[in-house]
Amino acid sequence: MRVRTIAFAWTALAMAGAGSRSFGVQDRSDRFLFACSVFPANTSEVQLRARFGPENVTTGSVPDPDGAEGDRTEGTILFAKDPEARLEIAWKAAGERRQPASIGRLATQGRWRTSSGISLGTDLKTVEKLNGRPFSLAGLAVDLQGSVTSWRGGRLEAQDSVDCHVGMRLRVESSGNGARIAALERQVTGDRIFSSGHPAMQALNPTVYELFLWYGRRPANLGLEPTAKNAAVQATR
Repeated sequence: MRVRTIAFAWTALAMAGAGSRSFGVQDRSDRFLFACSVFPANTSEVQLRARFGPENVTTGSVPDPDGAEGDRTEGTILFAKDPEARLEIAWKAAGERRQPASIGRLATQGRWRTSSGISLGTDLKTVEKLNGRPFSLAGLAVDLQGSVTSWRGGRLEAQDSVDCHVGMRLRVESSGNGARIAALERQVTGDRIFSSGHPAMQALNPTVYELFLWYGRRPANLGLEPTAKNAAVQATR
């Protein structure tokens, strides 16, 4: 399935490699700081219990990063009883509960914030302003819509470390003026990569609905770089 392929490809491509610089917008001791400094690649469940309290770390079903869309696996849930703070963690070393494969937060709101100040509900224009330039994202109104694929050399690359990367997805939440929204969405929908500066993206101004961390080094180009065919929709300002 092409959409599933693009989902894994952009995950591997997204937000790669600006070292371990920090924005410094939030204190790193912030309890709900969603950052590689809080959840580094060598994180273990034991460390999570020490940091967040054993009562806030439980075993449960979480998305399987190696499975098909909707597949689940046994992992760790942080703040399972608090819908505003729940995080789901899948492990590379599942038996030992160490080395996260992915850490995710899927909702319309919540307490977690990135080191740049992005949280669930932050809109595209704000994300673009924080980045200092347009960024690239997958098309809307499809499976795993609005996944950021590249910061295109912007400031938000500083959120990443060598082997830990901050990811996010955006979607349109408003249902007002349905005909106009649908017409705009048709311009930026499908199995393609768009610029946040595309006029339809700017008009729709989608918001962040998922934050996640993924782990590993950036592989070679997986076919998501802009192509001549897609050049017309890669509008920048």
